[in-house]
Amino acid sequence: MCLGEGTGAVAFLPILKMAVEVYKQMCTFAEINMENYKDFEKEEN
Repeated sequence: MCLGEGTGAVAFLPILKMAVEVYKQMCTFAEINMENYKDFEKEEN
């Protein structure tokens, strides 16, 4: 039996499901009170 694209697809599905769950459950910057982005290079000029 040779390993090919089908095996890769089957191995990829759990990784894809895990990535979706991480994306759905992660916090936003507002929820963790993170400051807004500051562009220090722009402020120097």
